[in-house]
Amino acid sequence: MFGTAPCVECGKNVEPAQAIIREDGVRCPACNLRQEVRDDQARAVQGEAEAFELSLSRRAKRMGRAHAIIWGSVLIMYCGKNPVWFAPLAPVVLALAFGLAWRKRWAYFAALALDGATALAIAGWSVVTLPFAGLWLPGMVVGVAVLFIVLLWSIRGAYRLVAPGGVGGGARLSGP
Repeated sequence: MFGTAPCVECGKNVEPAQAIIREDGVRCPACNLRQEVRDDQARAVQGEAEAFELSLSRRAKRMGRAHAIIWGSVLIMYCGKNPVWFAPLAPVVLALAFGLAWRKRWAYFAALALDGATALAIAGWSVVTLPFAGLWLPGMVVGVAVLFIVLLWSIRGAYRLVAPGGVGGGARLSGP
């Protein structure tokens, strides 16, 4: 048996019957309780950060699927009859969808630019063609593009860069 040992935190001598032996040394009961509370708080913060990361990943995957469906449909409708246009644009749509789902920063900016350009182009087109056609179809297309912009903006934290091993959100530096 050993005699009294100093507590690693407060330095008080602790009797063997009251000593709590941890990885970092012997602690008195009061210091051990404080350390357990700190450890529990750190685990809770880490758990919340991991849950938030999972939520962002789920939402990013949904955003990638939504972009694949919408832009894939547009591509098929307008370029499906002409393989000269369809062949080079299909990989671009797929790359954007996978980039969004894998939380790549470049895909976030590309999607914002594509959706913003679409909203502006369709809005301009609807102003020019307003006397000749109804406003419901261009309005609906602009509404979808603006909705995508708002949804992308709401999950912008998923595409943030963080240092490797950093706590909390960010675009991963590797694949899925």
